[in-house]
Amino acid sequence: MPMQNDQNYPMVKIIEWDQHPDYIRLDTTKNDEWYIYQFRYLKIYLEKVINGWSIKDFFDDLSPEKIAVYADTIFTDILIGDLRRNTEKPLYISDKKIENEVEKSGVFYIPPTQLLEKYRKGEVCKIIVCGMFLENIIIDSLLDMGFELDDIVTLSTILLHD
Repeated sequence: MPMQNDQNYPMVKIIEWDQHPDYIRLDTTKNDEWYIYQFRYLKIYLEKVINGWSIKDFFDDLSPEKIAVYADTIFTDILIGDLRRNTEKPLYISDKKIENEVEKSGVFYIPPTQLLEKYRKGEVCKIIVCGMFLENIIIDSLLDMGFELDDIVTLSTILLHD
């Protein structure tokens, strides 16, 4: 039902939310709390990007291709796009669900064991953990594999850093 108004503005239909249960969801299998928790980080990221910031700015003089993204989440493609603005060289995404290397437009989806090889060779120096709800579990897993704690950083830490 359109709203009435006294001005000469176009009439706007009121959204009946109960008829649109996926109104803000990119993934309808996730609940509202999942989106509400992450909204803060999306807002912070957007504000920083508008002001000219890039995720690479968190890392002192490190080339974007030396930064890998761990955990394939709704943030992963955004971070890769951000890093891509600053390099044409290959970028890496890793996740425990990835079993074999797959390349898409210069982005390599690789298993954690292959990420560790690249890390040991110095091809990758820092890992951004994107899985906000599983950060501690992911970090423990990466440490157990042989990554150094100083080279692992969570996306939430980056975004909340001034």
